[in-house]
Amino acid sequence: MASPAPLLDIRGLTKRFGDYVAVDGIDLALAAGEFFCLLGPSGCGKSTLLRMIAGFEPPSAGTIHLAGSDITALPPHRRPVNMMFQSYALFPHMSVAANIGYGLKGLNRVEAGARTLAMLRLVRLEGFGDRRPDTLSGGQRQRVALARALAREPNLLLLDEPLGALDRGLREETQGELRAIQRRLGTSFVVVTHDPEEAMMLADRIGVMERGRLVQVGPPAELYRRPVSRYVAGLLGDVNLIPGRAGPEAGEGVREVVTAHGRVRASSGASLAEGAEVVVAVRPESLVLGGEGLPATVDDAVFLGDRVRRSLTLPDGTVLRASAAPAGGLGAGGATSVRFDPADAVILPA
Repeated sequence: MASPAPLLDIRGLTKRFGDYVAVDGIDLALAAGEFFCLLGPSGCGKSTLLRMIAGFEPPSAGTIHLAGSDITALPPHRRPVNMMFQSYALFPHMSVAANIGYGLKGLNRVEAGARTLAMLRLVRLEGFGDRRPDTLSGGQRQRVALARALAREPNLLLLDEPLGALDRGLREETQGELRAIQRRLGTSFVVVTHDPEEAMMLADRIGVMERGRLVQVGPPAELYRRPVSRYVAGLLGDVNLIPGRAGPEAGEGVREVVTAHGRVRASSGASLAEGAEVVVAVRPESLVLGGEGLPATVDDAVFLGDRVRRSLTLPDGTVLRASAAPAGGLGAGGATSVRFDPADAVILPA
């Protein structure tokens, strides 16, 4: 059975500013109803990519198809796409209801009023229609901006750092609301963020950007457990990197790595020549202390309630971090060993 055609299909999309390449030949396909996050640090090209999809930035090369139609050269107002900015861009002199209904000029008054009321209910702001934006909290203003962006019922909603202006507690609460609204509507969302936790909380799939390129795309769990590079591994959370050289294959998708203190086994998705310099990437929660493994010394142990975070050092000076449920012993200065399941570690080029 053939796969359904993607809602958004980007091919070879490139943006140059003089000699500087901001977005470099990106291919990307998004399914209808998908929640997709573009993740990366400032300057990696994620916002430029979003602006090209919205029509605010003309591409230097490549094509953008939406629902089977080529929209590459269409102006923003003719695209079935809406964009929500980090600043929210609400009109301060208008009421909440007027802000939400601003883009509904093609509807008559009754239809526009009904759509506005439906949007107020969707974002749980019934009774706030007559208020001005400056009387609302940051989280409420964010919901007004979201309601306005959704009022025109776009095929695709683009959100550029939509939660960046909120404090941590409110951001976490609003992440859940944003995800719930997207699921209820079934509208495809593309969110730009520099926050890995936010991307993993929200997304069906994440696209990691580095220097204008998409370096890995996949579900959050896949990117976290199977990063393709040190860059992706570090971006998605705390990671230990144990240096060594690629050894022989040790089963399907597994090979040995020869370290300075013994041999370990880890998953290997890349084609690596035997003897090549590599690192074994393993998350702190996947390290197991004690038993047959690499010798290590505990430098520090910090109790954090549901877990103990330990800093360890291998004899060659490699620093590791382990996170585990509280248990007795293994305080600072103690000798131990570290090991891990090969399925919980991945071999990456050094």
